[in-house]
Amino acid sequence: MKEEILDLFYQEIISELQANKGKFNICDNTYYFPFQVMVEDKRIVSFSSTSLALDCPTLIIKDPSSFNRLYTEYLSLQYQFIKQEAELNHYLVSCCGNDTHLQLKYLSLLLWKNATAEDFLDPNTFLKRRISFLKQKENTVHLMGKIDSLEEVNIQSKISKQFASLETPYCFQTSFTASNTQEVYPLPEISFGVFEDAVYLYSIKGKKRPAKEKQSSFFKKIDRFLYKANQDVVPDQEYLAYIQGNDEYYPENISDISVSTLYSLTMFLKYLEINHLSKIVTVSFLPLRYLAKEQALFDSLTLYRMFYSPEKIESIYLAGLVTIERDLSNQTEKLVRTLRRLAYHFPSLEISSYPFDMDSSLYLNRKDRKLTSNHVLTELYNHTQEQEKSRK
Repeated sequence: MKEEILDLFYQEIISELQANKGKFNICDNTYYFPFQVMVEDKRIVSFSSTSLALDCPTLIIKDPSSFNRLYTEYLSLQYQFIKQEAELNHYLVSCCGNDTHLQLKYLSLLLWKNATAEDFLDPNTFLKRRISFLKQKENTVHLMGKIDSLEEVNIQSKISKQFASLETPYCFQTSFTASNTQEVYPLPEISFGVFEDAVYLYSIKGKKRPAKEKQSSFFKKIDRFLYKANQDVVPDQEYLAYIQGNDEYYPENISDISVSTLYSLTMFLKYLEINHLSKIVTVSFLPLRYLAKEQALFDSLTLYRMFYSPEKIESIYLAGLVTIERDLSNQTEKLVRTLRRLAYHFPSLEISSYPFDMDSSLYLNRKDRKLTSNHVLTELYNHTQEQEKSRK
């Protein structure tokens, strides 16, 4: 498989990158991965695109021998990881059929979707990190939390596998479970990976829930309970002026977050403590995910060119770019706000660097286990412990 993987990258992917400027068609599906390539100071893929507001990143391969070794190891591991899980394999087949060559090509392209701007400059370290993420094992234990005021309700966490199109191979899943009815209220999932002595946190995403009209009394009970995390958190005057419509400027404020994420992150902190991890790197910007949206937007305008003037097309395009940029900015700012809020409740967490201070990531360090007293998150943290998985 090693030779096939290297031929796929150097002969096929690089050729298509140059010819199609990052646009790939796999089994009638269109994907966008616009990046350039430089090997040993020689630029072998170079293009500029007037359709993109942001320059395409350049993959710089300074040491081809090490890169080739790490690249083939990563792709082999990723392929095995998916093939060993029926649900993940089914999704891979739905995207690119049963052809092994196309599956490897798709997985190879998805790798770069999860690279930061710094990763393109140092792909060998990036590949080592991704290999480490794949070798991380699902825990042999679950976490079980309890809050006294929530009778007959447990808070459970586990680690699950996920597909390569998502940021990491594993995610941390937390949910409230009714012990009498076994109803499950899902909390946001955390995509993460461990490399050396640090945990890399990529995203915190909410889970799909039943429509409001289908929610049970259990869901409504948990909805009400979640807001207890706002105890002692007072919005400042600038934020109050904004939400009351008296000021157009949006001020950053730790009260403006999704409280459900705090419960997921509290359980996640307990997981980190159990595994003796104190360094957290939060990845805030993945350029190919942003550029893919730009390319898709530009291509979608083809349908309008028969009906609208160039000026109208330009107006639609610029409006679309504004939406993409706003969504990205909101996503990054919300993640930063949420982690600042977590540090407020857990003073042992210290943010040492914000995104784009040093690079595109946010860095946190945990110095000790000092906790905020008399708070629901403190109670949850203190009443969470490992629980062995039930064996069938």
